[in-house]
Amino acid sequence: MKATALFTYLAITASVSAEMISSTDFESAEIEKPFLRANWQNEGFTTGTWDNGLKDRTIIDSAYSVSGKKSLRVEYPQGGLGTSETGAQVELKITPRDEAYMSYWMRFSDNFSFGTTSKGGKLPGLSGGKNCSGGDNCDGTNGFSARFMWRNDGQIVLYLYHMDKPAKWGEDHPLKYEDGSNVVFERGTWHHIEERVKINSSGDAYDGEVQAWVDGKEVLSLNGLRFTNNGDKVDKLYFSTFHGGSDQTWVPTETCHIWYDDIKIGTTREDVNNETSKVEPIGPPEVPEDMFFVYKKGNKVVIVANNIIKEVVVLKANGKLKTFSDPRVIDNRWEFTLRSKEPLIIQVETIDGKKTTQKFMY
Repeated sequence: MKATALFTYLAITASVSAEMISSTDFESAEIEKPFLRANWQNEGFTTGTWDNGLKDRTIIDSAYSVSGKKSLRVEYPQGGLGTSETGAQVELKITPRDEAYMSYWMRFSDNFSFGTTSKGGKLPGLSGGKNCSGGDNCDGTNGFSARFMWRNDGQIVLYLYHMDKPAKWGEDHPLKYEDGSNVVFERGTWHHIEERVKINSSGDAYDGEVQAWVDGKEVLSLNGLRFTNNGDKVDKLYFSTFHGGSDQTWVPTETCHIWYDDIKIGTTREDVNNETSKVEPIGPPEVPEDMFFVYKKGNKVVIVANNIIKEVVVLKANGKLKTFSDPRVIDNRWEFTLRSKEPLIIQVETIDGKKTTQKFMY
């Protein structure tokens, strides 16, 4: 006789911190329309007076999302280079602060081109003042920028312009997991980036800091930095993304896209950390015989069975196989990433030959 059990799920809803600055999940925007400065402002952001590419290369899309049903799709046309031809830019301003946090989800398209022979492009990050970038000398009066970049095959780095950068261009700081491996974003998979920047306390103080987390794991911690010497502070999320690089070796070999979702700016990590508002299961420490439970954690689906898992089959509601990525198996626990949200049928077989089927809404 199969055992039955009642699993209690607790919705851990983080109250919006009084220090949350701005956020959007794009749910109030109109599908198939560009996301202009006025739209950012309607979402509660303060924008700069200029932008690149918002009208021609951004659109609200329902094909993929993390929360809700919509996200922001940014286009990178084949052969395009730099801010005038690929991606998009807009300053999302905040009251100048000594320290700020930001986060967003992003997803490379399945065909994403990282470049031609030179591989690289910019991704959003915090900045201040005049956003020192573009090969400029950061002299302490023209600001700083702490954006990210993709490099070869989707490796992600912090691309830092600060007063003591060693060369003309920004300084690469590879993001690395605890085991020393590089952070690499796979095409077709959502990833979550968080960043913290703390400004140096004075022009001659080497005490600026940058931290970064990917999918909840700390992947970078820098200190001993000088960003400015004129009193400029962290004052914006610089939504700046494009291919390049400064010549045609950096251009995408085909038109491709990045989807962005759940963009947040805050004054504490709790404001921007994706895990603070997720629904997590609270259940018995052991799974009853012949059963398993399944739940969502960030952009992952997690399955826990009462024995070591041998095989997992994921089907669509119509019975057709559903593809998934990034499978990770640890004994009786199985995690994977799905590319779209829909009703699923999950079949689990454990090493003792027992098979169980369960419906699940992702």
